Amino acid sequence: MRGRIQQGDIVVLALEWASTRPGGRISTAELKRLMMAKFKPTGADSVLTPNGVPRFDQVVGNLISNRPTARSMITMGYATRTADGFEITPAGRAFLDTVPR
Repeated sequence: MRGRIQQGDIVVLALEWASTRPGGRISTAELKRLMMAKFKPTGADSVLTPNGVPRFDQVVGNLISNRPTARSMITMGYATRTADGFEITPAGRAFLDTVPR
């Protein structure tokens, strides 16, 4: 078992929350607030970064702002960046339909 929450652990939840918002959009600030409330990070996830925010807060923000990687939700076409967060795409909605719940 890993000791920290990773981006891959939260991407489906982020897409789900975006899909329930008007226009399929969610801001980074709202996403961070929801994720922090749900996961209540402890241990290594709660350690402050040099910027003074919990590491987990940075992990959530990186879902959207990280440089593109081969497996990011942006690169895979599941979401597009917006001025203050991201918007789920039709491909992202189709992906969510394949995720067991």
